[in-house]
Amino acid sequence: MKILRITIFGALIIFSSSIIAQNTKTVTLLFSAQIRSVESLGKKLNNSSAYLFKNNVLIDSIHSKKGKIKFIINDRNVYKIVFSKNEYIDKFVIINSSEVPINHKVSDRIKADINLFKSENKLESIFLERTPVSIASYNFVKKKILWDFEYNRIIIEKLIKSSIKDYK
Repeated sequence: MKILRITIFGALIIFSSSIIAQNTKTVTLLFSAQIRSVESLGKKLNNSSAYLFKNNVLIDSIHSKKGKIKFIINDRNVYKIVFSKNEYIDKFVIINSSEVPINHKVSDRIKADINLFKSENKLESIFLERTPVSIASYNFVKKKILWDFEYNRIIIEKLIKSSIKDYK
């Protein structure tokens, strides 16, 4: 009788895990960015780099001669993309695909314009080291991964206030 219970319990676990695995849909995000210079009024930054982190572990990096960056993200997780160039202040964005429902397939494109400041600029950049300039996450109403423009607006205001404060 005990062997029968164990066998039935094992069969239920195998059956339920196969059903869950069949209902899991994929997440595919094509992230593209253009890196620009603030000081040259949005001119493309040649010879810039981008680093893709997953769970704070570097999983990919790109060096771009023309300032264009592309990554493909194929998993539900939280990603950090750091943009850098010598003599410029690094910036980063967060892409959170972990909240995409398991039974929902997502295949989206996410675009960004990243403007870097020269490090010689007197801009107070300490908060940029700890704070993403933008965050993208799953929007349950539109069923897409979208940028949080309200958060982005707040960061832009902080950058403006910081630059005004430093030039007074």
